[in-house]
Amino acid sequence: YDGAADKALNNATILIDGEKIAYAGTHSKAPAYEAAENIDGKGLFVLPGLIDLHVHGLVSEETLLSFLQNGVTSIRDLASDVFVALEWKAREQSGLIASPRIFMSGPVLTCHQGYPENVWGPKIASPVQGRYQAQEKVRKLVGMGMDIIKIGLEHELGPCLSETEVQAIVTAAHSLSKRVTAHITNEEDFEVCVKCGVDEVAHVPSRPVS
Repeated sequence: YDGAADKALNNATILIDGEKIAYAGTHSKAPAYEAAENIDGKGLFVLPGLIDLHVHGLVSEETLLSFLQNGVTSIRDLASDVFVALEWKAREQSGLIASPRIFMSGPVLTCHQGYPENVWGPKIASPVQGRYQAQEKVRKLVGMGMDIIKIGLEHELGPCLSETEVQAIVTAAHSLSKRVTAHITNEEDFEVCVKCGVDEVAHVPSRPVS
């Protein structure tokens, strides 16, 4: 379902068996069933769960619940202390809290005194120096259960990872089947991402790209 080519169905039926959708389609084609509960959806819409790929939401149960209340069933948190992130994910997966599925990057890889360490402090930053340390940090984060690797590139606010370090991070992440996303706001950093094979950027340059 892409929201464009597919059309909304009228007179539809959805059958849920446990935690899985057993059928979704027109009422006339629904298999025979005995419902433990009927929910009248007349005048309402049912949409696939939304996915938010860039949040900073591992702060409270109320915040996570608000995602569900707004139709978001999966989130990707892109800057957090690794142990805090693991704690929230464990609570989500064990069913202790009402939460969307959580995917996470843990701390942002950066250079010493680079973004976000120089703006938001050390808790959500993981400084590295040199390609070997950068690759080892990637392996450590993936080994701890992180789903994606995030790097911080913000030349306007201070020092940044070198191209060698960025390339090392990308190579290490890809060898472990993980994607790399980057925080950027300017053309220079965007060009580094393209050159080094970064999979995606978390923002866009704030000025025209030539």
